[in-house]
Amino acid sequence: MTPASLAAWSPSLFAVVFFFALGAVVGSFINVVAYRLPRGENLVRPASACPACGTRLTWRENIPILGWALLRGRCRFCTSPISPQYPIVEAAVAVLFGGLVALWYLDPALLRTIGVDAGA
Repeated sequence: MTPASLAAWSPSLFAVVFFFALGAVVGSFINVVAYRLPRGENLVRPASACPACGTRLTWRENIPILGWALLRGRCRFCTSPISPQYPIVEAAVAVLFGGLVALWYLDPALLRTIGVDAGA
């Protein structure tokens, strides 16, 4: 693939990256709903916190997928483990969003280049 042809793909690749990130955010919200709704808690307040000690997460720790990795799966205050369910759900929804946009938006020739058969 030449630089000129890569430049032609830029809007398409931007769309895939954007929807991947959007999917991660939606996945994070799904985690909030799944955790708080059965407990009758508000979906917006209070801010996200460690389930064991209640220490609030910083903005960096709230970044979908990366926040859990930055903490190495443990609370920074009490070192209690944080379930891997959170990044798994975030990543799954991110891949779903990004993958659907890729299949719908990207040229089948590019998909074949990266090893995906779009059926076209």
